[in-house]
Amino acid sequence: MKNLIFSGLFSLIVLMLCSQQSIAQNSYAQEGWKAYEAQDYVKAVEYFSKHLNAFPKDAVTYHIRANIYQLYAEYHKALSDINNSIKYYSPKKDKENLAKAFHVRGQIYAQIEELDKALQDINSALKLFPKSTDFLLGRANLYFQKGDYDTAYKEYEKILKMDESVVQAYWGIGHCFYAQERYKQAIEQFTKALRLAPNYPAALDSRARTYMLLEQYDNAITDYNKILEITENSNAYAFGMLGYAYRRKGNYDQAIVNFEKAVNLAPQESSYYYEIGDCRRLRGDFDGAIEAFTKAIEIDPSNGSNYYRRGWTYYFAKQYEKALNDYNQSININPNVAYFYLNRGEILEIMNRQEDAKKDYERVVELDSEIRPQGNCKQYALLSLGEKTKAIEWLNKILDKYPTSGNHYDATCFYSKMNEKELALKHLDLSFQKGYRDFNHIKVDDDMDNIRELPEFKNLIQKYGGVVE
Repeated sequence: MKNLIFSGLFSLIVLMLCSQQSIAQNSYAQEGWKAYEAQDYVKAVEYFSKHLNAFPKDAVTYHIRANIYQLYAEYHKALSDINNSIKYYSPKKDKENLAKAFHVRGQIYAQIEELDKALQDINSALKLFPKSTDFLLGRANLYFQKGDYDTAYKEYEKILKMDESVVQAYWGIGHCFYAQERYKQAIEQFTKALRLAPNYPAALDSRARTYMLLEQYDNAITDYNKILEITENSNAYAFGMLGYAYRRKGNYDQAIVNFEKAVNLAPQESSYYYEIGDCRRLRGDFDGAIEAFTKAIEIDPSNGSNYYRRGWTYYFAKQYEKALNDYNQSININPNVAYFYLNRGEILEIMNRQEDAKKDYERVVELDSEIRPQGNCKQYALLSLGEKTKAIEWLNKILDKYPTSGNHYDATCFYSKMNEKELALKHLDLSFQKGYRDFNHIKVDDDMDNIRELPEFKNLIQKYGGVVE
């Protein structure tokens, strides 16, 4: 949410500066302003800097240059300029600009995680203009960023009592509910925002991501298609999220189509190649998957997940040495990811390196200490360590909190590994009921080996649209 909070900054400053006078004091200022309006910010900074050499107390120009530095995340420069702006504005003559400068400095502090200073500045702006919707939104957003969702909610409500048409307030309340895992209420608030502003991409994205968590993929697809309509098919992120929704539905071909469109728009974004690789893996195309993961690694060799996913594909292709090498590399890069150790432990067991595998499983238990909506793996490590009772207890906690299709599929794998066939089949059915459709993954997942030949297993596959070989 934080990046979107500051997305309106440019329009705020431009409106503030339309009628300023000091900008016309010399040719450097005029040329700087032309470059600024043309969004040639490098040239604008060059001219504004020359102007400030001649007029070192021009508060407005410091303000503009601070805005540019903020855009490029040069926060130390932005902070220095906005401090000068605040210093040189007249509290009486420049009251409005001074308030907005406090607001901008508050945003800069928020971006560098100095939230108490940020709140102090927003309150300074509100002392000058206590009914400013922009400043009140800024304060509400800060409370959200601090994790004080109850206070943020009250601040957004205060804004709506003043003006019920402020769509950002509904959006903010939606994010408060989202952060508290009250997803249905979050959707209601995002929908309220969209009733007032149907073409509001941020609210569409927020609602779509919430739909994804609730496994309502068709609704998410509708929202991302709307974003693409608004942006005239120029939004790589929306294509990527559309691909992810299709992937979660089990429609890998359509997912790949959208990820490839995202790649065309953002060829240096490694995550899209990663997703293409995962879809190819799920289709059983291991060579194509390895090719895509290798491309992701070439673009971003610092991302351990790229190595991990390629290693996992090597594992399914039974190329265990290559899998181990990739798992080792993923752990070297990101040593605190539990799943990396779990999968390496399984490879080490296959290689009869039991003591090394045990160390990896113990590391999983150490790292995977919090239950999340997806990606939990502590139960597998406990099972491999012989802690059956603790493993079942942990799995039950996961399912109690997040009874999703993916977690029920994990329960299927877990009970199949234990040879608890009836429980495994029960959770497989539940995972299908909730939308799980990764039939190609099921085909190669050796966790299923203890139930794969059962008539009940084959019946479930056929019932939900898979093919039994």
